[in-house]
Amino acid sequence: MHDELLTPEEARALIQAASGRAPTGVRNRALVAVMYRSGLRPGEALALAVEDLDAEAGTVRVPARKGGSRRTTGVDATTRRLIAAWIARRVQR
Repeated sequence: MHDELLTPEEARALIQAASGRAPTGVRNRALVAVMYRSGLRPGEALALAVEDLDAEAGTVRVPARKGGSRRTTGVDATTRRLIAAWIARRVQR
């Protein structure tokens, strides 16, 4: 296990790269941003539902995993915009 954190520049590059050209790019970009900003593991991020986001408060309710407890974490305005773009894309389908 590595204890190294991404620099802000590395995180931005990773989020940008997650977009790619695939139709799922908007989702991937939001997913990576949520994991980075909230410190979520991939399984935690994938378990999120739209109802877990409180955009006004800037919080995400993380479901309990592996016997743990449910917790709330924060996301910044940029991440909230990425999530909103993904939600809007889902509605279009």
